[in-house]
Amino acid sequence: MNPFVRRRVEMYQKWERQLRERIHCSFPIDLEPPFQTFDALTYHKPAADDGRTSSIFQLLSLSKHESQQTFSTPVPLPKQSTKKSVVTVGITAPVDLKVKPVDGIEFLQVLGHSSETIAFEIIGRPATIEVQFTASAQSAEILKTQLHAFYPSCILSIKDSSNLLPLESHIRTVTDFAQRFDIYRPIRMPESFDLDPMVSLYSILEHLQEDETVVFQVLFQGTQHSWAKTLLKAITNEVGDIIFQDGTDIIKTVREKVSTSFFAVAVRLAICTSSAKRSRQLHEQISAIINSMSTTSHNHLFVKDDPAYLLDERIDDVNSRSTHKVGMLLNTKELLTFCHLPSSGIISEKLNRKLFKTKAAPAHLGNQGLALGINEHLGLKTTVCVNDHIRNQHMFLQGASGVGKSSLMCHMAAQDMEMGRGLILLDPHGTLADDILSLVPEKRMKDVVVFDPSDSDYAIGFNVLMATSEAEKQVLASDLVATFKRLSTSFGDQMYGVLANSVQTFLESKNGGTLIDLRRFLVDKQFREKFLQSVDDPSLTYYWRIEYPLMKTISTGPILTRLDHFLRPRLIRNMVAQKAGLSFSDVLATNKIVLVKLPVGLVGNENATMLGTFIVTKVLQAAMARQGSADRNNCTFYIDEVQNFATPSLVSLLQSVRKYYLSLTLATQSLQSLERIDASLADAIIANAATKIYFRLGDNDAKKASTGFSHFNSPEDFLNLKRGEAIARIEQATQDFNLRTFAPPKALLNTDQIQLILDFSRKKYGIPRQTIEEQLRKDLEITMPSITKKQEKKPSKEISPSPTEQELAKPISFQPNETPIQSESLHASETTDAALLKRKEESQHRYLQNRIKRLAQEKGYKAIIEAPTPDGQGRVDVSLENEIEKIAIEISSTTNIEWELHNIQKCLQAGYNLVISTPSNPKLISSFEQRFREHFSEIDLKKIKVLSTEAVFDFLATKDYPPPLKSKKIKGYTVQVEFDAPPEGKAKEIQETLAKTILNSRKK
Repeated sequence: MNPFVRRRVEMYQKWERQLRERIHCSFPIDLEPPFQTFDALTYHKPAADDGRTSSIFQLLSLSKHESQQTFSTPVPLPKQSTKKSVVTVGITAPVDLKVKPVDGIEFLQVLGHSSETIAFEIIGRPATIEVQFTASAQSAEILKTQLHAFYPSCILSIKDSSNLLPLESHIRTVTDFAQRFDIYRPIRMPESFDLDPMVSLYSILEHLQEDETVVFQVLFQGTQHSWAKTLLKAITNEVGDIIFQDGTDIIKTVREKVSTSFFAVAVRLAICTSSAKRSRQLHEQISAIINSMSTTSHNHLFVKDDPAYLLDERIDDVNSRSTHKVGMLLNTKELLTFCHLPSSGIISEKLNRKLFKTKAAPAHLGNQGLALGINEHLGLKTTVCVNDHIRNQHMFLQGASGVGKSSLMCHMAAQDMEMGRGLILLDPHGTLADDILSLVPEKRMKDVVVFDPSDSDYAIGFNVLMATSEAEKQVLASDLVATFKRLSTSFGDQMYGVLANSVQTFLESKNGGTLIDLRRFLVDKQFREKFLQSVDDPSLTYYWRIEYPLMKTISTGPILTRLDHFLRPRLIRNMVAQKAGLSFSDVLATNKIVLVKLPVGLVGNENATMLGTFIVTKVLQAAMARQGSADRNNCTFYIDEVQNFATPSLVSLLQSVRKYYLSLTLATQSLQSLERIDASLADAIIANAATKIYFRLGDNDAKKASTGFSHFNSPEDFLNLKRGEAIARIEQATQDFNLRTFAPPKALLNTDQIQLILDFSRKKYGIPRQTIEEQLRKDLEITMPSITKKQEKKPSKEISPSPTEQELAKPISFQPNETPIQSESLHASETTDAALLKRKEESQHRYLQNRIKRLAQEKGYKAIIEAPTPDGQGRVDVSLENEIEKIAIEISSTTNIEWELHNIQKCLQAGYNLVISTPSNPKLISSFEQRFREHFSEIDLKKIKVLSTEAVFDFLATKDYPPPLKSKKIKGYTVQVEFDAPPEGKAKEIQETLAKTILNSRKK
């Protein structure tokens, strides 16, 4: 070999070996090796002179000169690095992410313009695998921007940057990797990620055991010096020829190496386990994977042991993302082999692929107003608040059960109370009202009104039929009729006219009235005539005196049935029987806190819905009445499960924002359920509620909700939310953001303080039950006409027939007195008071049997009057039976207590689960109970109840309807039906026809 070439090769080998050995220092240093240009080591051979011969002294002098040039330039020391705070950006990649080498190369080249070190890390733990980047705060901003640009489907999150390796006394190892051969020989450069080169590494991490942690860390930094140019000079002579003998193959390899930008790179593997054996096992497996994924025919990475690089230094470098040893020189393609996001080829249960997008909340939602929660985007946490202007444009909350809607409303109500605002809560369950009650500030304890129908001792008055202004009357008339129509199984034009005129008559009356008076007005002619004297509207009086008598009684049947069903529970009846009651106008004007609890278990689901709807009407009626007032304070109306309380005025209020200073906060689990009940209300909410907050939704609701957002435009965004996580938008679709609501607040009041609030509310706004019921007894007392001599005729020996279905639809206490009562002919010997009393008791007994039967059938029971016992020796007054239980009801009107003992024993022997004894005189209840305790065993007493007739009605009213089955209960009989879906609006009509057919077949 030419001595000059040999010298050049030796110079290159020394230069390359220094780079590949990677200098180690006792202090943290920059990742890029200290730069030394190869020009200083190059000897320029003088031009040949054919006419001159060099002497031996000249040749020796040249050799000495070359030797001095080779060793006269010292290798510079690495630059000491400065410690900076770092930011860790977590990456959640979708399961179908397509990772393309061309995108990855461009992404890394952009990051390479930064002079700071960036770490790419894959962290495996027993339960999770995490992929993340860590960089200085300045570089992290560039990193996040580029990740969004190149991988927009990925979700970024700011994570804890503290120690990657556990601090416990586990066995910890840290290994560095180096290039096996010359730096100009490239390692693997991926052409495609269809088969991800990291798949084996993820497989190992997928099966980590308890107390094991593996960190694969790649530090990289774009080089600041012209290493590619220097490398080319190092392996070529002054005329550009390769200095090595196999130059043709080498020049191709070198050009491949210098085809993309250079990075200084450190590849590390850190393992933390509880046993040395397991640590060695993981180290061998992963090292082999790294070796394999980097191998080409030219070069590969291998474990480079350096005794001078102590374990403590290595662990500290891993945790701090720093280095005591300079990095390797890799081009962008080589770096991409290790530094890329998991592609769709990576299948791992531990790798989080569930996307939760984030977006910064609009800047104007600052710290002033009502706090909704925390918006977190790329590590920046901001409290989201809405002012009164936005709140008065209403708020809509939607989400499945248990996802955070109630907690959010609880927080909002607590802030309202603390700020001195008024609020009204309509809670169909009661638990939210209890939670808010415990958060009342002590200074506002006397502002609380607890509207609780389950309070059996006090009843707060609530007169539905009370209105002062024309606007209030219009709202009330519209909403009441709409409510009856929605809750009735059949509702035609005649019924609409009867109810609308009834409500309008009461609103125009000088004396006013209640729902109980309304029921009496429809069936009692004498009462109706007396009531019409207080009405000045001639069109109304004409209707009732001329048109109404011409109508069939069927036009009032469904109205009376609905009223009877609603007024049957004593708790509700005591509330709506009061003419004077809670004024929601005063509530709005004086910033009261009204908590309405609707106990479905006590009053029934339909009654709770009806009462809640009436309350919604009264609140909106009061709000609309103050439209022209100059002095209006803000109040919030919270309605949970709003689909149960849909009214036309609610739609009107949503469409007329800001005028009434009543902000609505409406919550529901499913928009579909709301659309089925009232599509116009659902449309009004979507169109007019300025603030929409969605928690986790079902599939159909998620598809619909995603169409109204600009950033969160995929159904999966709404399906993957955890408890307390929500997606919100303010006014415009572009102003959407993620939201994390606050944890449930802690109670401010103890049990004694809460009881003080309840006692104060009851005594200030309620009336004792005994007072109400005594007044009701007087108002509803019916006087039987006396029997004259002309009526004394021979009595019929037959018992009066059972009432018809139409007669049963009318409550017995309010039969219309259209004509004088005609008593049957009585024999002269039976005109005594005893005979009349006996006949009255028999009639009452038959009436009670039929009424109990009808109530039970409404609840899905099979009801039979005078049902025979299995042995054929006796009969049960009323037998009730369904899939769950069998109930016997014995009515004591004419029998004594000893005979009742016989009746109870008869029912127990017949196998009834529950036997109810009903004395006609409530004063006998205690005597019955005492006698039964003396006669029956403890086991039998558990199956026996002694109830008044009113208590029996209440007992049946609280029975839930049977769960929906493929079969349907009609009059207590199981009917299975299969038919095509009926046209819209025809389902109820078909059900009624089916019920009538079965009833007629029974009568035959």
